[in-house]
Amino acid sequence: MSAPPVRSRTTARLSISGVYARLLLGVAVFVAALTWLVERGAGDQLADHLADHPTHLAILGGFLLLSWMAPRWLRTIRTQAGQWALYLAVIAVNTLLFLTPVTLAERHQPGTLVQLGGVTLAAFVALTALATALPGRFRAWRRQLNWLGLATLAAFLAARAGGVTLGVWYSLALIALAGAAILSDTQRIRTWPAGRETAAALRLFSSLTTVLWHLLRLSRRHQLR
Repeated sequence: MSAPPVRSRTTARLSISGVYARLLLGVAVFVAALTWLVERGAGDQLADHLADHPTHLAILGGFLLLSWMAPRWLRTIRTQAGQWALYLAVIAVNTLLFLTPVTLAERHQPGTLVQLGGVTLAAFVALTALATALPGRFRAWRRQLNWLGLATLAAFLAARAGGVTLGVWYSLALIALAGAAILSDTQRIRTWPAGRETAAALRLFSSLTTVLWHLLRLSRRHQLR
């Protein structure tokens, strides 16, 4: 009996390259679309309404947390077309969600998106390097991260129901959670079969946008002081 085919190192490298190519494409489309909309004042009317109601921005945060579940939906999608459709839909939804907070941030401090985007990308590169340098150390975190993600969502819903505003520590906790997810997913995707590159890119994209979202929240709280 012949031995089962072994995936070559070249194939494995191409798969990882495909993941990060898709991730970079998604980030580029997201930033370009968001910048284009902000420069043309697409978020001005809604920003004017929410400027006097900063707690309403937390509602948008709830939708962003919901978009974090998109990678789980990809488990039932096996076709490349389906994966790309969901990936592009998540990018579009995140662009619309970020429109108002970025518009408000840019009003108070022009260049906020560039600055916080740079911080987010620098953190991502550092976490990716750490996960690569310590193979296997973070793969087992996924189950704990799933439970912590549900706990943070439950805390958000409880705070909304009780009329409590979630503060700095909540944003810091979610930034840490997203960072841990990047560590875990960076190692886990290396064991995924070919054809799942778009799903892997969506996982990383969701963690990136979560970090950026809560950096924006922290920046907004600082601006309102």
